[in-house]
Amino acid sequence: MESGDAPLDSLVSHYQKGMNLLKHCREKIKSAELKIQEVTSVDSPEIDS
Repeated sequence: MESGDAPLDSLVSHYQKGMNLLKHCREKIKSAELKIQEVTSVDSPEIDS
């Protein structure tokens, strides 16, 4: 890509892979957030700060 000689198909392929990785990461983050919410909302006593 740096040399400007990359064919369009290769660029599109890299873009698609990047978008798939982004989707995967967002799903993992969302899953982690939901687990954290479950853990912190389970009738646990209030913690004084």
